[in-house]
Amino acid sequence: MGKLLGRIFKEDIKSTILWLILPLVLAIVFASLLKAFGENPLVMIGMGLTMAFVVIGPFVALVSVAINDYERFYGKYASFYSAIPIETGSILGARFINYILMTLIASLFAFVYFLTFVNLASGSTIYLSDAFEVFERALSEIGGANIALIALYMVIMLVTNIMQVLFAITAGSSRIFGRQSKLKVVLVFMAVSLIIGYIFVAIQANSAMVYENSLYIDDNLSNIVNAKVYNRGYQITIAPIAYNLIVTLLLAAGTYYIHDKKLSVA
Repeated sequence: MGKLLGRIFKEDIKSTILWLILPLVLAIVFASLLKAFGENPLVMIGMGLTMAFVVIGPFVALVSVAINDYERFYGKYASFYSAIPIETGSILGARFINYILMTLIASLFAFVYFLTFVNLASGSTIYLSDAFEVFERALSEIGGANIALIALYMVIMLVTNIMQVLFAITAGSSRIFGRQSKLKVVLVFMAVSLIIGYIFVAIQANSAMVYENSLYIDDNLSNIVNAKVYNRGYQITIAPIAYNLIVTLLLAAGTYYIHDKKLSVA
């Protein structure tokens, strides 16, 4: 799995590096021009384009990763990767870890865009220590348990989203839903996302309602009598986390089964 992961990771870095570097270069150039020439019309147009690239750059890079994943295992390069003597579980693991790594890299670049853009355009300086101060303040106000659950909540959301992509690419490339095509992959992804998202929203809303009903407010509606309930705010995330874990396992099992069946037929 390690060799496969290294290969596909290098390929994705090469194909996405332009979309990751270009917004940073544009941010540096046009932020510097803004400081030098002020709100010049041409500079402001460039700033608008830069902001657009800052937003869509990481997104396009991740879309490119998904397209590359499709082409490797089900598209033009499928014959090559199918011939590699590696088990389905290792293939799925390499694909999943590659998505995690590329998402982390895209997120890191997005954070760097933000720091660069703000520091150059506003003239003020934001350091990493400022972010740590915000985190320490949130930790003291919200509580360690809530922070940990929020972090776990976000990680599992990321994992579930990646598994949705993997399942859509794998299922959409099989004969289950008819002839193989990229459009079918997109349709499968949209259908799976709508179903999973609808149930998730319902569970999240119900969890929030249960939590709010556990708050006892006095007659003046000004003071929360049972203030300790705020320290149990993490309870809102328990049901959604459990739901996402179940969905992730089901998607992983489905992806494994479909891909393994495709390899056995091939």
